[in-house]
Amino acid sequence: METKAEKPKFRPSHLLDGSIIPTDFFIRNYKLLLLIVLLIVLYIGNRYSTAMKLAEVDSLKKELTDVKYEALMQQTYLMRESRRSYIKDLVEERGLDLVEPTSPPYRIKVKKY
Repeated sequence: METKAEKPKFRPSHLLDGSIIPTDFFIRNYKLLLLIVLLIVLYIGNRYSTAMKLAEVDSLKKELTDVKYEALMQQTYLMRESRRSYIKDLVEERGLDLVEPTSPPYRIKVKKY
């Protein structure tokens, strides 16, 4: 009669000395284990780079909003400065001898040869 090898009983000391997983398991499956470790490292790296890119996108969106507001402020300032009434008030305030024309502007026609 053939007898099967008896499995050793579980003891807490097996956890401490590492004999709970037999070493031949690692020898037989080392390629698979290396592949799993490689995939885990790639996953962590991909997740990290994605998080960094999302943080950069958020900061760029905030910067874009700030630049848009600054452009709007500049446009408002330039519109105020170029208004006819504002220019008239500046001329009067500085005492310049400029007067507002009463006749509309006209075009000078030049004949082309």
